[in-house]
Formats: sequence, structure tokens, C-alpha cells
Amino acid sequence: MPVPTADNEVAFELRGEGRIVGLDNGNPASYEDFKGELRKAFHGMCVAIVQSTAKPGRIQLTATSSRLKSSSVSITSSEA
Repeated sequence: MPVPTADNEVAFELRGEGRIVGLDNGNPASYEDFKGELRKAFHGMCVAIVQSTAKPGRIQLTATSSRLKSSSVSITSSEA
């Protein structure tokens, strides 16, 4: 559940047949780079944009932050 006042730094880790192509949090005043693996939450939320590689397979994205429970999502990509 998002916490509207949270601004925790979130670390994203991707394993498998994909890569992180961008991060954002919706904060128009943020000067954080859209590339990388770290992003501060804004109103308790941030987003990672993932792109699959040319090879089909499993992609696992994990988000971690100090004092919070980590969370993961698994995606299976297929050939176009």
C-alpha cells in the first residue's frame, strides 16, 4: 500500500532476459537521472521501465528499500 508521504530511496535489480531502461517517480521538480538503478519515491511511488532482450525468457525485477519489505515481479517474454 503506498504511503503518500514516503520518499524512500528504492533500489531496483533486474535478472534474466531484460534490462531497466528508465526510472521515474512523477515528481516534476526532481533532477534525478532517469537511468540507473536507484530512485527516490514521490508520494510513496516510483516506477521502473523494463525492456526485454531479443532472447525470450524470464525477467525478474526486485525493488528494495531500507526499512521496507522488498518485492519482486516475474515476467516471461516471448519471441515477437
